[in-house]
Amino acid sequence: MLSEKVQDLEQENHELKERLRALEEMYGDRGKLPKDCRHCRNFSQHYIRCGTSYYPTYDGHCTAGQRLRNRKPDDTCESFAKMEYGENCI
Repeated sequence: MLSEKVQDLEQENHELKERLRALEEMYGDRGKLPKDCRHCRNFSQHYIRCGTSYYPTYDGHCTAGQRLRNRKPDDTCESFAKMEYGENCI
């Protein structure tokens, strides 16, 4: 009885590893970041000033190629380039 449960768990583990491998092939090595503007090195976030502080707005523009305006942080485009944290930070 115990060996049957172990075999079931091993089979389930094998199936889950196969699903994970398929997902990694689909999404590549990007980790958990979606391919949207807020994670793109070409996206320039717009800010507003309130007193002495700046706050991000839900707007920005793309600096790649055709400089698309009025981009939202969750938009996507063909010019996506993964942001390298530590290199793109101001």
